[in-house]
Amino acid sequence: FVCCIVLYMEENRFFVFQETCKGEITKQKLGSAGFGYDPIFYIKEMKKTMAELSAEEKNRISHRGKALQKCNLVLDSLLSWNHFKDNRKHKMKKLLVFEVALINALIKMPQYTTQIPF
Repeated sequence: FVCCIVLYMEENRFFVFQETCKGEITKQKLGSAGFGYDPIFYIKEMKKTMAELSAEEKNRISHRGKALQKCNLVLDSLLSWNHFKDNRKHKMKKLLVFEVALINALIKMPQYTTQIPF
């Protein structure tokens, strides 16, 4: 699986986060959690399908979870950066706080990430 997230700030200023989760497609469905291919996507290192993983395990190793975690690091860094003029800094912080909240929500609810229209 591959996930690519683009954090667009303004023209010529954006960040791209791409992560993968390697596994194999099985013939037998295992597990009841998740959605889509999760019951047949087997991860050798975990010795489980995605549907057998806990939410914490899935968020730690999934393509979406890893990409969102990296995006969150950049957003946290931008929030602490003090080189903006006061009013622009304030507007940027409001935007970034929203983005961090959205990303944190998506990490906690990966089953909804493919259904959010952007």
